[in-house]
Amino acid sequence: MLRGTRSDRFIKTTDDLAVALSRLARECQDEGRLGLFEMKSQSGFVLGMVLGGTESALSFGRADGEPPYFASEGTASDDEPVLVAYLDLHHHTELPRWSVISIELAIDAAKEFLETGVRPTRVGWREA
Repeated sequence: MLRGTRSDRFIKTTDDLAVALSRLARECQDEGRLGLFEMKSQSGFVLGMVLGGTESALSFGRADGEPPYFASEGTASDDEPVLVAYLDLHHHTELPRWSVISIELAIDAAKEFLETGVRPTRVGWREA
């Protein structure tokens, strides 16, 4: 399931995922802000993904909110400058600079999550 600004969508194929992510990215661009959206797997995990720009960041954890929590690990080593995104385009969220990855890598990870339902291996992760 992909949680969006207007409704939840059940995504079954990578083609459906690509369409949904493109739609959400356009919504972000229309609003002039980055959005953070969540995908839930049937196996009980959640992948958060920043959309709307050329950079992204991912979060991963259990759907019940219990630890551990993970963030994607990019090339930067510092926390600053943070990447500001808005959960479902409303709730202000700051992600550390070290969690920033390319949007292409984030999309690949989202496809892997859709296929496996577990933490994607295409991305490096850091416990947050």
